[in-house]
Amino acid sequence: ERADYDGAAAREGTRISFAGSSPSNIDSRVVFLSGYSGVGKSALVAEFINQIQQEYNNSAANDSSSPVLHFSGKYTQQSSGAAPFSAVSEVFGNIVSSLVNGQQRSEEEKKYTRSLCTKIWKKIQSSDVIGPDTDGNEILIEIFPSLRPLLDGSFANNNKLQRMESMSNVEDGEKKGEPTMNAVKESTSELLTLIASSLQRPLILFLDDLQWADGPSMELLLFLLANDTQLKNLMFICAYRSNEVGVDHPFANIMTKVTESRGQLVAKVDLFSLSQEAISLFIADSIGMEEVDSVAELVEVIYPKTMGNIFCVMQALEELVRKNALYYDIMCFEWRWTVDKVELANQVSADVVETIKDKIKGLSTDIQRLLSVMAFIPQSVGVPVLKELLMNDE
Repeated sequence: ERADYDGAAAREGTRISFAGSSPSNIDSRVVFLSGYSGVGKSALVAEFINQIQQEYNNSAANDSSSPVLHFSGKYTQQSSGAAPFSAVSEVFGNIVSSLVNGQQRSEEEKKYTRSLCTKIWKKIQSSDVIGPDTDGNEILIEIFPSLRPLLDGSFANNNKLQRMESMSNVEDGEKKGEPTMNAVKESTSELLTLIASSLQRPLILFLDDLQWADGPSMELLLFLLANDTQLKNLMFICAYRSNEVGVDHPFANIMTKVTESRGQLVAKVDLFSLSQEAISLFIADSIGMEEVDSVAELVEVIYPKTMGNIFCVMQALEELVRKNALYYDIMCFEWRWTVDKVELANQVSADVVETIKDKIKGLSTDIQRLLSVMAFIPQSVGVPVLKELLMNDE
């Protein structure tokens, strides 16, 4: 199935359907989501997940207290060569943070995740592939260290001593050779199967920027997606930049093989930039103007330079504000601009990269230094890490 959306879908409440997806049939689905950088792929996925959750909650046949679990991982140009499986590792890290480390908002959620972890652990214990003392267990811990609490059972009573002893045993034990790719694929598949089969609702995994995925990740992804026995109660959403994946790109080959293997369970979704009309509505709403015609001058300047890319549009508006070409009049309680269209156009860069650079230059020296350090961190950074970086005077 092929579907087209523009970037407004995630902002206008459009009913989003991936491969005919609904609460009753999102499991076993694969979605390939394409679009230019900044067009709104992540926002569309977030809105899709929100709609699925709402439909579950509105269904009398389902328990509304059970969430739709969804986790994401993102490839970067830096990580593709330095760290194999970086986005998959990020997904597993997010799963452990959510289920094991107790990052929930309420006692009800904590109770649910504790029960879920116990259920998953019991299945792991009885698994011949990744159970305790199996090669698969050791392989997963070696390649995805964040999984250790879930794979060795130390989450059960938050036993740090047990976790340290487990790590020591691995370090002091006999050094084994590098795991084969087949072993990695089988072990990863088994873990995802056990997790998904423990859930009341399908697990949704979102992998972004797959145009930068490394070779081992591509091989693992093909194994998981093309085999119809691997995706029970599990949905994969795979996003990539359409302008960077040509017919000879490895990921294009994966999409072809998965589509041939799974047929109607695969959706190809193309996300396009916003129309000029939609940009007019967005700008008017952003600066609190009731009449779209009142922002026509801004639209005539911004749209040709951004071509409807919502990220670029937001950066252009911010640039006008930074340069005081667009300002909030505290006397009239409204946003205004006093320069003509030609001057407005001169204030908006046609290169979004240069716009971001100018934005960074306007930050404090400490924040610029922090961003420079963060650029070398392949995965998302949490508050504790940011705090340590900020407090480091060196």
